[in-house]
This record gives sequence, structure tokens and C-alpha cells, in this order.
Amino acid sequence: MATNMSAKRLMKELGKINNDGLPPGIELVQSGSAGSELSDWLFDIRVLDENPSTRMGCTG
Repeated sequence: MATNMSAKRLMKELGKINNDGLPPGIELVQSGSAGSELSDWLFDIRVLDENPSTRMGCTG
């Protein structure tokens, strides 16, 4: 029963993401929704700040 409830919750969250989208800088790359496996979700998160300390390859 707990597995069924968690699957329902994940499907609800996936529906909200598909309808409402995600905040700027966050993208759902893969949701694992193919089939019944919903446990692995892959997100791409980008830092949108112009602060040089948050840029890739920063030294120091």
C-alpha cells in the first residue's frame, strides 16, 4: 500500500511539473516515468547568478 501511495504522489508531482513548469535554471531531464519505475529523477540545475565565484572553472 505504501508503494502505491508513493507512486501516486510522484505522479502528482510530475503532473505539476509538466503543467506549471519549474523555476528558472531547473530542468527535468528524465523522470523515470517510462514503465512503473519512478524512483530515479534527473534534474539539470544551473546557477543563474552573475557572481564570478559561482562560475565554472573558478580558481580561488
